This record gives sequence, C-alpha cells and structure tokens, in this order.
Amino acid sequence: MSSNEEPQGLRELKKSHTRQALTDAALTLFEKQGYEETTVEQIAASVPVSRRTFHRYFGSKEEVVLAHEDRVFDELLDAFESRPAGESALTALRHALVGLLTTDEGIGDFGRTQRVQMLIFSNPSLLAANTYRYHRREQELARCVALRAGLDPGSRDLRPRLIAAQSMSALRVALTEWITGTDLAVSECVNLLNEALDLTATGLDLPAPTS
Repeated sequence: MSSNEEPQGLRELKKSHTRQALTDAALTLFEKQGYEETTVEQIAASVPVSRRTFHRYFGSKEEVVLAHEDRVFDELLDAFESRPAGESALTALRHALVGLLTTDEGIGDFGRTQRVQMLIFSNPSLLAANTYRYHRREQELARCVALRAGLDPGSRDLRPRLIAAQSMSALRVALTEWITGTDLAVSECVNLLNEALDLTATGLDLPAPTS
C-alpha cells in the first residue's frame, strides 16, 4: 500500500460518517423548511459535499429517509436470526423487535429513528413509498421465518407469510399510535409494540354487538 492510500477500515469509517452526516443534515432541513421545499443541493451544501458525492450515497432525498428504515429492518433480521433456536417464531420476533428499541446494539440513536418516523407519518409521499417497501420487507422476513422453522420458503405453507405480515403490521400500528400520541418516550413505544404483538399472538376477532 502506498503512503497516500488509506486503510480500508478508515475509508469505510469515513464513508459511514459522511452517510450519517448527510442523513442528519437532511432531517434537519426537512424539519426546518419542509420536505418538499428541501433540495439535494441544499442537503449536500450543508455537510458540505458536492451533489455528486451525495448521489454516491443516496439516489434521491427520499432515499435518505427510507434508507434509514431499510437499515433498521436489516438489523431486525440480524437480531431475529440470532435468537436461540428453541424460541418460536413469534417469540423470537418479539425479542428482536423490542431489542431494537431498548438496547445499544439495536438502532442506537432512538432520537434519529423517532425523527424519521415523524417525518414519514407527516408526509404523504414518504408514507406511500415506505408502505410500498413494507411488502418487500414482509417477503424477506417470511423467508427468514420459514428457514428458521425448517420449511421451504417456496412452499405453499401460509404460516411464515402470515407471521411476517402480522408482525410487520403490529409494528406499523404501534409506531403510528405512538407518533400520534402525547407520550413519545421509548417506554411508551415498547408498551404499544408489546400490546400489538400480544393481540396478534392470541388471534384477532371482535364479537358481534349484543342486541
């Protein structure tokens, strides 16, 4: 390695810092002046880097927000796959989901995740784009659930897909309830998530009203 070449570890660290700086700058601008009013040029200039450098990390300003959600989902899959083999799929998913909110090894900066969720919920185009990605995430989670249970992911067994869909729906409902409520503490988010997961685990139905 020549004297002017950086070790790979240092290069990766710098790339990670630049990506995070762009994310934080974008969130600040979105909150200050609005998502639609903020341009890629403004985000890049506030770091500061060039527009070309911005596009090395993100394809668009939408991608800045949704890439964070994709990263959290990837961490969820890692946490799920790391759970003890003796746990059922729903139990392993519960521990993985709650762990993302309550441990330093999870999403880390919960404040940033909170800001992203509030931004997505308040912007129709971001909400629609993130909801569309939920389908892909559910498919990947269903594959992981099937493999964990020793099933063929391509089989017609509906259980892995239903478990994945119900768990992702529970997460989405809990986050929506949390963001639109008055208590934005981490503990409240965890309580809502546990409540939603309890309901999905016991089966959902509502009795007919009595006459």
